[in-house]
Order: sequence, then C-alpha cells, then structure tokens
Amino acid sequence: MKRNEIIKYIDDIKDPKKFLEYCKKYHEEEDVDIAYLVSRNVISKNPDNISFILAGAKLIIITWNALRFQRLPKGVRESLENDIREAYTESKLDLKKIKGERLENLSLSDDDLKKTIKKIFQEFSSKKSIGFTGASKILHLLNPYLFMMWDYNIREAYHKLHTKNHELGDPDCYLEFLKQSQEIIKNNFK
Repeated sequence: MKRNEIIKYIDDIKDPKKFLEYCKKYHEEEDVDIAYLVSRNVISKNPDNISFILAGAKLIIITWNALRFQRLPKGVRESLENDIREAYTESKLDLKKIKGERLENLSLSDDDLKKTIKKIFQEFSSKKSIGFTGASKILHLLNPYLFMMWDYNIREAYHKLHTKNHELGDPDCYLEFLKQSQEIIKNNFK
C-alpha cells in the first residue's frame, strides 16, 4: 500500500460505520478465532499464574503465527516456552504498573509510560521464537485493552506514516502504532 492509501484507510476506519464494516469482514474471513478465544480464556482464568500465561501464549503463537513458527529452526521452536517465561519474568513488574490500563485513557506522551511500553515490547519481541508479531499477540492476551496486535502487513503499512527515525517493528515503531490505534479508538468510541 502507498502512504496516501494508508492515510485514507485510517481516515475511513475513524468512521464508526466503516470500522464495524471492516470488523465484520475480518470475522467473515478469519478462521482462527477459536484459538484467540481459547488463549484469552485460559489466561483470564488466572492472569498472574505463569502456567496459564504459558498455555495461552503458546497456543496463540503456534496457531496465529503458524507459518512463521514452523519455518523457525527446531531449536528456536523448542525454546518458545522458555522464551515466554523469561520475557514475562523480566517484564512482570512493568506489566503490573500498567495492569488494567486502557489504550484510550493513556497519555502516550508520558515519558515513563512510553519507556515502560517499549521495554516490555522489547523484552518479548527480542526472543527469536516470539518476534514482533508474536510479542504484540502475547501482550494483547495479557492486557487486551492496551496492547494492539499487528502482523507484518499492518506493521509495514503503519510504519510508512511514522515520522520518527526507527526500524520497522522495533519498540518505537510499536509505540507509534499504539498512538495511531489510540486515535482510531477515541474516534470510534466517543
């Protein structure tokens, strides 16, 4: 997609009617919703228990990131559980700071908050078995009202709108994506 097409698309989804149309289209075409529902349900049963987090996070990575995950070397695939555990353990205190927060209510210009979000995202996305897309999905499962999921196509499209110098998919890129998502949310749920 070209920059102007992306801008038009984002402007379109700021209209609640268009937003709902796109949601409906997604649900008609996407056949892995059950994996999301099960993953989210497992984690929500006991969101502070690492066993529940591991079960839900592994399920979403193995199903919604299936193509990428299967292409990884066997040793990297086998490190998934340990990588999730390690990233969660390193991020646990930061995740607690923002527990229960909602994207539409946050001040994403607050330096401490930006640092916290980027640090958490970096911890998960730096794991080879998780990556950028997997990090956004796991973090969404941990706090679905704050962390937005993205995949390569979404990341690439939104990155074209970013004005800051950063790499595609890095923590700064994800923060910019959250800011853009926040604007869409605020427009649709006034």
